[in-house]
Amino acid sequence: MELVSTVEAGDRWITHCAWAPWKVSDTGAGALGVATQMRVNVQPSATSALACGLSNGNVVLIDVTQKLLLTPPGSPHSLEVTTVIRDEKVAAPDKRIITAMRWVSRQGDIVSDLVLLTLI
Repeated sequence: MELVSTVEAGDRWITHCAWAPWKVSDTGAGALGVATQMRVNVQPSATSALACGLSNGNVVLIDVTQKLLLTPPGSPHSLEVTTVIRDEKVAAPDKRIITAMRWVSRQGDIVSDLVLLTLI
């Protein structure tokens, strides 16, 4: 295990995190983004969103992309990770405590929605 990226989500404590389902791209990738066929110039990648709930009630969304960099046979593979903090506001900081946070997908939908539960 190794640290591949660091992102500053805000100036408050992160109290909740929720990952959206990973979406694997490229036909060279199988389940969980693992390369199933070693073909030239195929770089499997996967994308997801991480929702971070902060202690002041704010929610920050971070887009995460992982790309498997293929190397010659016998060499270790490396992982390239990029992160982008979204500008959109999911929840404004109103000092209410987030009690639960989860991504929800309806069967057959490609897009997931973030659901927040807060104390009133």
